[in-house]
Amino acid sequence: NAQVTVALQISREREAFTEQVIDPETAVVTSRTRNEMTEAETGANGAVTIASDLPDGEAAETETNTERNETREEVEYAVSTRDRTVEKLPGEIQRMTIAVLLNHLPPVEGEEESRPRPPEEIAALRELIETAAGIDEARGDRVTLQTLPFEKPVLSIEEPAAATSPLSGIEPRLWHIGQLALLSIVVIVLGLFVVKPILTQSPTQDADSATAIAALGGPLATTAIQDPVTMLRDASSNETEAAAALLNAWLEEEEAA
Repeated sequence: NAQVTVALQISREREAFTEQVIDPETAVVTSRTRNEMTEAETGANGAVTIASDLPDGEAAETETNTERNETREEVEYAVSTRDRTVEKLPGEIQRMTIAVLLNHLPPVEGEEESRPRPPEEIAALRELIETAAGIDEARGDRVTLQTLPFEKPVLSIEEPAAATSPLSGIEPRLWHIGQLALLSIVVIVLGLFVVKPILTQSPTQDADSATAIAALGGPLATTAIQDPVTMLRDASSNETEAAAALLNAWLEEEEAA
């Protein structure tokens, strides 16, 4: 009942820049020099008059005092600086747009046509999408939400499968059991007709049998004089597939036989 498409505009450039910031508000005094100088001068000065030209004349004398004070101060400041290096790697999202298409509401009972969604629901869904996606309008992100009736899917009705045989599920098990039964019969036959006569015959019979078999010659003579364990090993080597199937059956049993 909803189809959502997200388009991202991603920066693929790598950028690095260095910034130096000077803050005059954080100036610090590094050195201060202060010079003070005082000068004082005292003297008498006579005023020039007509009486000064007379032989007995006396010039009027006056005293002068001069005083000078001078102060000089030098202050050196150091302004703090801050260097910053920033490196931007590819992958930054520059712009994101989201398009959401919603299906109409299902028809009410007694009607066939679907109903459009109310504006309150559309507004709530839009706010939910903007919050979940982290939409930044200053970056140029945009969300478009529309509602349209969707086409109903056509459901294909599959025909029921043909009836299977009741034994179809247990046929592999029956075949496995048959293999075990066949191997059991082989082992029983070997035990009754080969191993048992050899174990029950007397030494005289063993010697007579060995003599008779040796007189016959051939492979039978070599097999007849072997012990039962060797004879069973030879039988297993001749029936490799049957022996392997029997061993697999023993290993695969879930419960004790």
